[in-house]
Amino acid sequence: MNYSNYVSKAITSIQQHIDEEISLDKISDYIGYSNYHFHRLFKKETGYSLYDYIKQQRLVKASLLLKHSELSILDISILSFFNSQEAFTRAFKNKFQIPPKKFRMLHKNIMNKGDYLMTNQKSTIPGWFKSGLASNKYDMAIDTNITHISNQSAKLFSICDDFNDEEFGTIMQQFKAEKFKGKRVKFSAFLKTELSNGSSGLWVRIDSKYYDMLAFDNMKDRLITESTDWNFYSCVLDVPLQADVINIGILLLGQGTVWINSCQFQEVPNTEKVTEISPSHFVPDSPEHLDFS
Repeated sequence: MNYSNYVSKAITSIQQHIDEEISLDKISDYIGYSNYHFHRLFKKETGYSLYDYIKQQRLVKASLLLKHSELSILDISILSFFNSQEAFTRAFKNKFQIPPKKFRMLHKNIMNKGDYLMTNQKSTIPGWFKSGLASNKYDMAIDTNITHISNQSAKLFSICDDFNDEEFGTIMQQFKAEKFKGKRVKFSAFLKTELSNGSSGLWVRIDSKYYDMLAFDNMKDRLITESTDWNFYSCVLDVPLQADVINIGILLLGQGTVWINSCQFQEVPNTEKVTEISPSHFVPDSPEHLDFS
């Protein structure tokens, strides 16, 4: 986004001093505006108050520390200028839709800027890699015996019997969102499952350059929960203009095997229904029972 010279100067100063105490007085003096006029200008151009903007930038830096350092969550919360680990956790979950502990586990195999840590193994499926909260409990392979339309499938399968409720593995890939910005897209594939006590589905997540999750669908409302023959599944999302990275994959929760065949990622017309479930899906259309009747 193009900011005025004054706001750009302030943002540069914030980024340079993000690890220090930053006050409205200091920034206003640096810019040469009164507190009142600078605060109005900054909020008008960025959509944030100065302190909200600083908090958001510190949360972004905290996400990088969670990914790439061994610092404890308490230490990261202190470095991020939060009064307590609980306050940090609430703010982090509000921004990233996931608590910091789970965020660290989920991203432990993913490096910044789209590079991947393969946990000391080469990918057996070119272009795809394995991740998830319990990636060590799963494996992936090419299967030329169980296929559907094309002559080979990929499969993701569990390699142990002991799973907690939220543990999952995924085969995934990431790519730039640039040519899909402002468009409606669909990730589709044929899936076959053999499930013992697990579930499976496709997923798509669209992220900004600040690691904000802009759109997400993991088929949570339509997960495959039993063994099935080949069926067609899809996720449809709108790609916001601020999108930077698109993530696609197949997930397996718990014990079992899922095969995937004939994947496609394509732009679709706006007449195709979006599958993302937003928070508004779970609330009424208007206020109710305001008189407590």
